[in-house]
Amino acid sequence: MMKKPNFVLASDALDSWRDNLQSGEKPKFFPIGVGELARIEIGPGLITLIGGAPGAGKTAFIMQAVLDALQITPSLRAVVCNIEMRPDVLLDRQLSRLSGIDLDTVRYRNFTEAHSDRIDAALQQMGTFIDRLCSCVLRSVWTT
Repeated sequence: MMKKPNFVLASDALDSWRDNLQSGEKPKFFPIGVGELARIEIGPGLITLIGGAPGAGKTAFIMQAVLDALQITPSLRAVVCNIEMRPDVLLDRQLSRLSGIDLDTVRYRNFTEAHSDRIDAALQQMGTFIDRLCSCVLRSVWTT
């Protein structure tokens, strides 16, 4: 049995592309924020590459963008794949960001009574989208 090719010739795509073009239907994009962030096009069939030096904040930015997109678009679902950080570490970072509590306090669970309202508010905010977020670790560098 011959494998189906995983490419499309431009000549084969022309008719459906032309129909789509003439329909006036706009491409679907999901906003990830306001201002300059609104210029970033995230949507079905698009690949967005974010690059930078180690420690530059790529993962932090992507997680912020994904969580903000989930909050802005209630029908959106997202999968975050990471090769360095487990889901609990990513969630610690987001709890810190959303609550305004420094990451070391969240990471080491050094909470005081003064943190409880901010933690509750951040967890409530996360609860509005967490069931639409999946996380997977592509390769774990830490083993137990």
